[in-house]
Amino acid sequence: MKHLKHILTAMVLMGTAQAGTTSFNLTVSTAVQNECIFTNSVFSSNLGFTTLTTGTVHLNYKATSTSSGSATVYIKCTAGSALTLTPPAGLVLIGSELQVSASGSYTSTASNHTSGSADQHTLTLNVTAAAGQWNVNAGTHNGTVVFGVSYL
Repeated sequence: MKHLKHILTAMVLMGTAQAGTTSFNLTVSTAVQNECIFTNSVFSSNLGFTTLTTGTVHLNYKATSTSSGSATVYIKCTAGSALTLTPPAGLVLIGSELQVSASGSYTSTASNHTSGSADQHTLTLNVTAAAGQWNVNAGTHNGTVVFGVSYL
């Protein structure tokens, strides 16, 4: 019986666990990459940086006067991204005959960097066909003017 008492006491002591808590600090290091995307309206839906089709600039060209048009494109970037707009150099052929020049500019609205808002850029892309191009056949002419947009 004495022996059983020691066994029962040992079993009770073994069943008693000591509770405790501890904590530790985990250091997290994050590299945030600059990124920009095109949006199809004032900074609402994301279409992806390389997939936006900006639309069409319509020129009603007459050889007696210069004709111009423009398109607006919106870009959203991570805070602090530097944007560079590069219009095509020289004249661009629309169809095989009409020569146009292109230019562009942008305005930026920097985020306040505290509320999670992005830097926002509004690009104005201009296309101009100079007067005096009498060699252009009447009809519809289509072509592409490529603007480069890069960011850091």
